[in-house]
Amino acid sequence: MKQLKALLFVISVIIAPCALQASEAVPHEIIETAVNELLSEFEIRRNELAQDEAKLFQLVESVVVPRFDVPIIARLVLAKHWRTATDKQRRAFTDQFKTLLIRTYAKALFKYTGNEQMLVTPSSVKPEDKKTRVRTEVILPGTSAIEVTYALLKNAEEQWKIYDMTIDGISLVKNYRVSYGDAVAQKGLDMLIVEMTAKNSQPEPKE
Repeated sequence: MKQLKALLFVISVIIAPCALQASEAVPHEIIETAVNELLSEFEIRRNELAQDEAKLFQLVESVVVPRFDVPIIARLVLAKHWRTATDKQRRAFTDQFKTLLIRTYAKALFKYTGNEQMLVTPSSVKPEDKKTRVRTEVILPGTSAIEVTYALLKNAEEQWKIYDMTIDGISLVKNYRVSYGDAVAQKGLDMLIVEMTAKNSQPEPKE
């Protein structure tokens, strides 16, 4: 189940839309553009990135992180625990959560790109809209189509950024909220951050 969820998240990151000015383009067009850009980068630098994971992590961070509203996602994941956390704890959790996503899925993302097909449902956004959803389907060889729906929020800079994804009915935010909520309840937020930091400091195992 963990491997399945990891793969689903990898697929969703592959087709993450970049942040956009509200006047530039509708979200589904941005998704298609982002896919082509990311896959092109992987194709050009495949040998280099395969030999240097630090560069792979840097690339994934530069391409993926700007497309997400990480502070909002972190707040939604911690839910009630965010309200009782100190500013220091909030910053630490947000930083470690971002790093964990990058490190955990960068290698899998790199492994699976190039084999997928993506179908995007055309969408339209009104100037006054503050939230929208983009529905897509991802197809890997020998598997059924995986439905990925993006929830996007327009921020104060008039940019659309992802704050949640639903992958075959599984919400990214809700999935992490349950697992991290249990950890905080059992061990406390500080211990969760310590464990996340330790995991992020470990070298990636070689295949």
